Amino acid sequence: MIKLLLLDIDGVMTNGKVCIDESGCESKQLDFQDIDAIFEAKRIGLPIGFISGENSPIVNYFRKRFDPDYFITRCKDKKGAIKLIANESGLELIEIAYVGDSHHDHEAIKMVGLGMCPANSADEIKRIADRVLLRSGGNGAVSEAMAYIKGYNAKLGNDCSFELSTPEGLENIEPILQQHNHMITEMLQDYDLQKKIGAASATIEKALRASKQIFLCGNGGSAADAQHLATEFVSRFYHERRALSAEALTTNTSSLTAIANDYNFKQIFARQIEARANKGDVLIGLTTSGNSKNVIEAFHTAINIGANTIAMTGNHVFTEIEQISDITIKIPSQLTPRIQEGHILVGHLICELVEKQFLKD
Repeated sequence: MIKLLLLDIDGVMTNGKVCIDESGCESKQLDFQDIDAIFEAKRIGLPIGFISGENSPIVNYFRKRFDPDYFITRCKDKKGAIKLIANESGLELIEIAYVGDSHHDHEAIKMVGLGMCPANSADEIKRIADRVLLRSGGNGAVSEAMAYIKGYNAKLGNDCSFELSTPEGLENIEPILQQHNHMITEMLQDYDLQKKIGAASATIEKALRASKQIFLCGNGGSAADAQHLATEFVSRFYHERRALSAEALTTNTSSLTAIANDYNFKQIFARQIEARANKGDVLIGLTTSGNSKNVIEAFHTAINIGANTIAMTGNHVFTEIEQISDITIKIPSQLTPRIQEGHILVGHLICELVEKQFLKD
């Protein structure tokens, strides 16, 4: 049962942005839902605390406005601060909830019984949080966290033996679904990403109408996705239409092992492209990191031949493959499972768009 809620301020109570007026005064925005949630916690007897690394007039506003049970500023060791609060309050760490959004909150989120983060938190925080909230910081995240705690406590009753780390607990599933949902939401809002998916579909359609070939490659789960998507073209996606020429470079074990043995693993796709690809063909490379050496080598070979290149990767700051690819589709996540889920979704979108064009024939 959660008996204390601790909150970061910037990025949780606020959206992490600063507004500066002409006189140089700073201001930040709060959501009334979050304000109401704090007062509701006090009404129902749930202690509230704020832990911030800052000590500005804005931060101190929270002390005056909410009169929290615990208020720590200029805190560079949030883990240590929570241990002190736990000792002072007589609570076990399992009885404490914490909401944070950045790498400064990493250890704090991991150590408490219920670690939560807003939807717009850093990916490293989403990866370790017990729950990723649907709402962003400064936009109802605290209100949502409060509602979740009430439901969580109601579910547990007085039984504190249940831990979020229990594999059978639904709380282990929900954060992962929230990560996926957040990724999809960002894809819905990213018009540039959607334009690139459309451009990739048009490139593939043009090549197929010119009797060109589609090749796909990737490693591990991406190899399986390459085979999956190649099959969608060759067989069918939704409707009856003519077969479309596509081949995954991950299926011929004799070629893969011979090339890896006689040359090196970096050449396993490039050598096949050199043997089979022609000018105007399309090579689709799936790499969650964007830095898979054998996929990049295949792209260099395809470019030299005059083939088109389409890369699918994750939302990393810099990837080698985007420097050489004609079209790069970056899934808005840095988490490998979420990136792979995004890849298969984008692949299905491309298959459906291409198929619809051929149905017009």
